[in-house]
Amino acid sequence: MIVYSLESADIIEEMMPLLEEHNKEVGLYPDKIELDPMKDLYKQLSETKMLAVFTMRDDGKLIGYSVFRVANHMHYQNTLCADNDVIYIQPKYRHKGYALEFIKFCENLLKKRFDVSVMSYSMPTFTRPDSLMEQAGMDWKLNVYTKYIGK
Repeated sequence: MIVYSLESADIIEEMMPLLEEHNKEVGLYPDKIELDPMKDLYKQLSETKMLAVFTMRDDGKLIGYSVFRVANHMHYQNTLCADNDVIYIQPKYRHKGYALEFIKFCENLLKKRFDVSVMSYSMPTFTRPDSLMEQAGMDWKLNVYTKYIGK
């Protein structure tokens, strides 16, 4: 049975195998930049309600996650925003309706428990999430461009 939950960042160690899978699949220059999450910062931000860690489990086994940074927007100081840091669902659970359910679950709790007004996702262009995001009622507002410029 699939269960969605809001958890603390204490589960970061449990998330690591999935983070590694995720990084291989869509990481930012994974051939040049080593995956090395700031685990202590994740935990600190979670404790101060500036990070929301959502999980997706199948009979207790972690199969997906969605993590949001929660803060007032620098341009709109009275608007609390949730910016998605990372979202991942194992491939065998994709295209079955779980992603949309998960996104709506996150949205509901971000609004109720964190009083968030705006949520956003940044996703790799090659994953083509347009249809999913439209079904979730999301608006396309930004393009993000990246370039590896080395050390």
